[in-house]
Amino acid sequence: EMVRDGQPLSVTVRVGELRGDGAPAGDEHGLGLTLRETPRRPGGRPGAQEGVVVTGVEPDGPADRAGIRTGDVILEIDRERVRGLQDFRQAARKLEKGSGVLFLVRREDTTIFLALRLPR
Repeated sequence: EMVRDGQPLSVTVRVGELRGDGAPAGDEHGLGLTLRETPRRPGGRPGAQEGVVVTGVEPDGPADRAGIRTGDVILEIDRERVRGLQDFRQAARKLEKGSGVLFLVRREDTTIFLALRLPR
């Protein structure tokens, strides 16, 4: 809710992190995901970053059907470690349309594997 020109107005906003180039981190490779870098742990050493955080899941998209949720941290794609967005993008570029993909995901205090099928 906000007031504009003295009139109340309801708006829908999408909150996301800006990448270095000023663009939001959008859907990654047709998986139905939006992602951001994982915050560093206090006192963590440089390069100790682990995974990428899921900030959005497209309803009924491939990630949603696989059970990936907002707030999950993706640690691996097809057994390739993901330390940040660059690792994620590098691994995702190798994926083939229509293939199955195995994700290692941390959800709260649990680490699980989730499989999804890429669109053709």
